[in-house]
Amino acid sequence: MISALANYSKPKFLWSLRLLLILGLLFVSQFALPHKALADTTTASDNFARADGPLGPNWTDISDGGMAISSGAVTGKVGALTGDMWTANTFTSDQFSQVEVASTPLTGGQWIGPAVRAQAGGQNAYVGIYYWNSGSPEMILFKRSGGGWAQIGAAYNSGPLAAGTQLEVTAIGSTISFLENGTRVITATDSSITGGAPGIMAYGNAEAGSWSGGNAANYTIGGTVSGLSGTVVLQDNGGDNLSVTSNGSFTFATPVASGAAYAVTVQANPSGQTCTVANGSGTVASANVTNVAVTCTNNSTGGSFSVGGTVSGLSGTVVLQDNGGDNLSVSANGSFTFATPVASGAGYNVTVMTYPSGQTCTVANGSGTVASANVTNVAVTCTNNSTATSASDNFARANGSL
Repeated sequence: MISALANYSKPKFLWSLRLLLILGLLFVSQFALPHKALADTTTASDNFARADGPLGPNWTDISDGGMAISSGAVTGKVGALTGDMWTANTFTSDQFSQVEVASTPLTGGQWIGPAVRAQAGGQNAYVGIYYWNSGSPEMILFKRSGGGWAQIGAAYNSGPLAAGTQLEVTAIGSTISFLENGTRVITATDSSITGGAPGIMAYGNAEAGSWSGGNAANYTIGGTVSGLSGTVVLQDNGGDNLSVTSNGSFTFATPVASGAAYAVTVQANPSGQTCTVANGSGTVASANVTNVAVTCTNNSTGGSFSVGGTVSGLSGTVVLQDNGGDNLSVSANGSFTFATPVASGAGYNVTVMTYPSGQTCTVANGSGTVASANVTNVAVTCTNNSTATSASDNFARANGSL
């Protein structure tokens, strides 16, 4: 082959080499790249707005039985487990599946929800269920393996969900999440099921509105810190703590799925400084979040320090006050910080102004005198109100009938 190349002049050889390179690039662009792009972005949807009957050729019934279309909604069967997998496309293991709560409320022990990585006739899958629970509704995340069910993560007390509420399950790597209207309420770690397809499952004749599913992508959350002197501890979505010790860019370790919410807060301020967050919350689109801005400033001479702590057990929105004002609405468990700092030597008094619907919240470590440091140990604990009723009678009246 070397001797054959020697017969070509140098310009002719270089032109041939260039031609082969161009043809190779054309081959890659025409065949390899489009297939990869399609595989990465494959999505599907179904609004079920068609004649009553089976779901159609894009769907495959799970082996327990298939769902059906009824009056423009997808529905299960009375007293039975049913489900369908979208098999018209091929998906990666990183998937999402989303269903819409129907206008017809659930009853009794009915449940319905999205599924991801469904395979083997639906005997293997991750399934998020909205379970009516005889009037005490919950959202629960399950792994179905070989037809058996195992709960993963803690149940979430959702209460009755309004029609149109979006229920979504995502599986990205080993992180399995259940989201309500884009907010992650349950997260678990499991890597035993890969591949498969997104779909939907139900027990009883539960109904759901439109469905969408496909390949899920996850993106990083980050931004920049300025004015920092010391160490600030940031949180995303009430966890994923990140200690930042210098000005410049930062990125949280845990990525967030497209369509899910993020909420960056200050978990601990630097000594002698107060840090505020701009552009700290939103919904992840199809790109990394890079515009979170954390600005740290020195506390005023004589010392003014922030007052905050943590909220736990919350389901809804609690409104807190400090010193009878500085109202702060908190809608997620995790850390909180009042906007107005308090001078060193002055008092603080954290109280609950408005309770969440159906809950009562108590405050521990809520009052005291600010020393030369931020107050971070206020603990707000919310619990569900009891629905029990009672009665009594001491019978202290005239003889006769009760």
